[in-house]
Amino acid sequence: MTGYGRSSLSSADLKLRIDVEIRTLNNRGFDFVNRCPREYLFLESKLRSLVKSFIERGRVELFVYRKKEGEPQLPLPTVEELSSPLNKLLSLTADLGVDVKNDQPVRREIIFWLLNRNLKENQFEGLSDISQSEQELLFEAATQALHSLTEERAREGRELALSVVDNLKQLEEVIINKITELHPLYYERQRQNLLKRIQDIFANVAVNSDRLLTEYAILAERLDISEEIDKLKAHLAGAVNCLASHSIGRRLDFLAGEILRELNTTSSKAPSYEIITLVNQGKIIVEKIREQAQNLE
Repeated sequence: MTGYGRSSLSSADLKLRIDVEIRTLNNRGFDFVNRCPREYLFLESKLRSLVKSFIERGRVELFVYRKKEGEPQLPLPTVEELSSPLNKLLSLTADLGVDVKNDQPVRREIIFWLLNRNLKENQFEGLSDISQSEQELLFEAATQALHSLTEERAREGRELALSVVDNLKQLEEVIINKITELHPLYYERQRQNLLKRIQDIFANVAVNSDRLLTEYAILAERLDISEEIDKLKAHLAGAVNCLASHSIGRRLDFLAGEILRELNTTSSKAPSYEIITLVNQGKIIVEKIREQAQNLE
C-alpha cells in the first residue's frame, strides 16, 4: 500500500535536528531501502527491524536528514596535497599521448576529480562518534514517522476495503447468482438437443432406453457446475471474512486466484453465450480485486 510519513525532532543539548521521511510503494514482499547519511549506516539493521515491526509488505524507502548546528565544514585540499597525485596523472596522460596543457576540458576534469577524491577521503574527519542520545533521537523520529505513515495507510485501507466489499457483492449478486439461474435452462436445452439428435439418427431404429438414460447421466455429470458454484460462494465468503483480519493482502490475492480458477472451470463446463459473457464480466471484477489486494497489507 502506498503511503507517506514524516517527522522532525531537534535536541538543544546535541545541537542537532533529524528529519525522517518514509515512503511506501506496492510490492508483494518486503523491500527496505535505506537512504540515510553515512554516519547512520551502522544502524541499518536496527532501522530495518523497526520498520518491519510496523509494515509487513511493500517497498519502504527511508530518508533521514541530519543537520548539526556548528558542524565544521570540510576544508579544501592544499596545493601540497594535490601536487603529488596531480604530477602522477600528468605523467600518465603524457604516456597516453594526451596533451593536458592545451586541452582545457581534460585539465578541468582532472582537477575536479582530485578535489572530489580528497573530500571523500576526509569527509569523516572532525566528526564526532554518534552518541547514544543521538541514536535515541533518530529512532524516536523514525517511530513518529512510522506512526504517521500507519495512520495514513489505515485510513486508505478502510476506504479500499469498502471498495473490495462492493466488488465482492457485485461478483456474487450480478455474476454468480445469474449463472445459477441460467444453468438449468442451459442444461435443459442441451438435453433436448441430445434427444433430438438421437431421434434424427435412429429414426427407424429402436433405441435402448437404458443406454439413453446412461447418455443422459453422462451429459448431466459433464454439464453440472453445482460444485463450482458452491466453491465460488465459499471463496467469496472467505474473502469477506478475511477483510476483518489483520493480514489480508496475500490471502485476498490467493482467494481471488481461486475464484478466477472456478470461473474458468464454469465456462468450460457450461459454454453457453450467456454464461460465458457473465464469466468474462466476473473475471474483470476479479482482476480489480486482485489489484486492490496488492494495496492491502
